[in-house]
Parts: sequence; structure tokens; C-alpha cells
Amino acid sequence: MTIPLLREIGLVLFCSFIGIMMVGSIILFIKARKNSKDLGSTDVYGLCVGFFFLSIAIGYIVRLYFMFFLAQTPEEFMTQITATYRNALALPAYANDGRLELLQNLWVLHMVIVFVGIGLLLFATEYKIYKKTKYFFTAITFVILPVIIFLPFEIAQNIFYISYLSPLAWIVIYISVAAKATGSVRKNAIMLLIGFSLFVVGILFNSGTVRRIVFGTAAGEYHVGDIGAIFSIWIAPVMLAIGFSLMLLAMLNKF
Repeated sequence: MTIPLLREIGLVLFCSFIGIMMVGSIILFIKARKNSKDLGSTDVYGLCVGFFFLSIAIGYIVRLYFMFFLAQTPEEFMTQITATYRNALALPAYANDGRLELLQNLWVLHMVIVFVGIGLLLFATEYKIYKKTKYFFTAITFVILPVIIFLPFEIAQNIFYISYLSPLAWIVIYISVAAKATGSVRKNAIMLLIGFSLFVVGILFNSGTVRRIVFGTAAGEYHVGDIGAIFSIWIAPVMLAIGFSLMLLAMLNKF
């Protein structure tokens, strides 16, 4: 398979996933507005969930740019998409003309956007679904953001997985809901958990760090084989889209 074809199919898959998320966000905003009118008060939960998905979509638009459009040749694209690090040793051509710094800054920007969304999702959950934690996980998420912004990229890239403790806490909350609830509430909680799990798998498949761990690279090596590219730009967006669709279906129902 040629690199341009690999790239074009991946681009279509990611654009489709982003489009699905945008449409889903609009649906959630419409539902939140209707609920607000019916209840006579603002549907905070619905609005926050809508903003969560919208922030993920915007974050992936930023990621889409540095994944697919920073490379100037097919060879550079393959070098970037199989890279296990975003540094001068892995991407020398980018370092020579300044694109590496742009890529690193865009990575930080997209992570900040995503974690603002995660913070809103946790706030919505602790506001309506699970109040015992008293916004503890929401606060932790927003404390993490300055760490991502102000630490040097080389450090932030290696420790940002700590920030996934917040969405993991969100999963634990819904496991608690699923365990205690019955009927449709339990069914929706389980569907949401499955969807979120698939969504996380999609995120991990598109991660350079995970490429390094899963496909294995020896010391001094900065790229994985072509199979890493397949997982990163083909399988990842499919998993993301399926996971999001399941989460959307669950959130459109009442808990």
C-alpha cells in the first residue's frame, strides 16, 4: 500500500469521527436546552456533557492538523506517524526548519482543550450523578492543566498520562452507579462504560508513547514498523467513533 493512500484513508476516518462528535455535541446541546425549558432551570449536566464532547472534537481538529498536514512529503508523514517520540532525534527534518516546536506546541494546546472538556465532564458527573466526592476529581483535573502548560514539553509528554486518573475516576463513579442501579439506569451506565473503554483504546492506539510500549522499540530507536501506522490512523478513529456513539446513546437516556 502506498503512503498517500494510507494517509488519505486515515484522514477520511478521522474527519468522519470528528464530524460524528460535532453532530453528537449539537444533539446534546439541543437536548439540554429542551430539558432546561421543561425543568424551568439550566440543565447543567447536559450542557457540560455537550461541551465535553465538543472539546474533544476541537482537540482532535488540532491533532488532525499536526498529524496529517505538517509533513511536507509522504516519507515525512510516515516518519511522524510511526514516531515514538516527538523530538529532534525522531523528527530531524521537523527540527531543522522549526516545525518540531510548532508540533510540540500544538500537542500541548490539544491536550489542554481535551482536559478542559474532561474537567467539565467530571463536574457534570459530580454535580448530578455522584455527589459524595464533592468536586474533588473536578478540582484535580483543573490543577493538572497548568502542569501540562508550563512544564517543558519533554517532561509533560512523559507524565501527562497521570492526568488520565481523572477520567479513570469518572469510570469508577459509573461502575458504582451500574452496581447499585437496576433496569434502564444500570443498562445505560454499562453502555457508557463500554463506550468510554473503547474510546480510551482509540486514544491509546493513536499515542506515540503507547506505540513505543506495544510494538516495542530498542534503545536508540525512535520509530515502529508500518503496522504502528495502521493502528494509529485507521483502527484508532474507528474505535473512537464506536466508543463515542455508545456513550452518546447512553447519555441521551436518563440516569
